Amino acid sequence: MKSHQKRKPMRLVGQTTLIGLAAATSGLLVLASHNDIMNRHRYPMLMGMYTTEPRSESWLGIDLEHQFMSWIDPSGPKELKAFLADSTARKRIPLVTLEPFPRPHPDGADQDLLADVLSGQYDENLEEIKQVLRAHKGTVLLRFAHEMDKPGQYPWAWREPDKYIQLYRYVHTMLNAAGQNQIRWVWSPIGRRGAEEFWPGADYVDLIGLSVYASRAWTEDGSLPSFSELMRGKRWLHTRYKKPVIVAEVGVSGSSEDQKVWLREAIDNRSHFPELCGLVYFQAQQPRWMPLPTGHEDWRLKPESQQWIQTVLPLKPQQALRCLET
Repeated sequence: MKSHQKRKPMRLVGQTTLIGLAAATSGLLVLASHNDIMNRHRYPMLMGMYTTEPRSESWLGIDLEHQFMSWIDPSGPKELKAFLADSTARKRIPLVTLEPFPRPHPDGADQDLLADVLSGQYDENLEEIKQVLRAHKGTVLLRFAHEMDKPGQYPWAWREPDKYIQLYRYVHTMLNAAGQNQIRWVWSPIGRRGAEEFWPGADYVDLIGLSVYASRAWTEDGSLPSFSELMRGKRWLHTRYKKPVIVAEVGVSGSSEDQKVWLREAIDNRSHFPELCGLVYFQAQQPRWMPLPTGHEDWRLKPESQQWIQTVLPLKPQQALRCLET
C-alpha cells in the first residue's frame, strides 16, 4: 500500500529499509513461534517488519529484511547491492518491492509507462538490477508493481488489466534471463475482488502477497475488524491459484489496547490459514502523499504495544523459505 516515492525514491540501507529494524519493535517478530501454533501450521512462519526508523544492532528473531526500490533511482542498484550483502551477513531473506515509477519526460508530456517499457526505454535500468541480483548467491523475494488492483493509486494500477500483465511479464522475463533462479516472484494485489483480472499466470508467480490493514475509522460503527476476518476476505486468491501467501504489509492503527487485542487474535488464529508463510508489519505512518479519506493513519505500534510484544512468545528465526519447498 505504501510507497514513499515523493519523499525519496528509495529507502536508505542502514536507516530505513529493513523489516524489523528497531529493537523496540523486534519483539513483534516473536508473534508466530509458539510451539503449539507451529505444530498446527503447514509452514514455519517467516516474520518481519518494515520501518522508517533508524535501525539498531540489537534486533532479534528477524527472518526477513525489506527494501522499497524505485527503478528510476540512479543510486538504486548500488543501494540494492548493499542491502543484499547486509541481508546475507545477518542470515536473513531479503524482500525487495520494486516500484516501476515512470521517468519524468523533459517536456512535461504525459508518460505512457507500458509503451516506454516495451520499447526498451527501461532496459538499462533493468539490466543494472539484474546484474546485482545475479551476483547475489541467496534467495530474493521480489515484489514487483504491488497493489495494482486499486486503479489510480500507482502509475501501474491501470484500469486495463492486460496492460499490467504485459508489464509484469516483460520485467519477469528480463530479470529472469540468464538463470536468475534465486528470484522468488511475489504477485501482490490488495486482494479485493477483481484482482484475478491482473493475474499474470502461474509460471510468473511463486507467492501471493497481500496487504492487510485495520482501522476503526474504516467501519461505519467504529468496530475494528480482526486479522482473521480480513484474511478470510482475501484468501480466495490462494484457493483459486494454489500459491503460498505472504502478508507483505500488515498494520493496525488506534490505541495500544486495540493493537494488542488485534495482534493477539492474529497470533492465536493464524494456524487457521495454513497457506500463510510470512507476515510483515508496517511500522510507519501513512505516507503524506497518499492521503486516506479517513485521515492520516499511523500504523506504528504504540510504546506499550511494543513493550507487550517483547514479552510474547520467543521466536526462533526460520532462515528458510519452506513454503516454496513443497
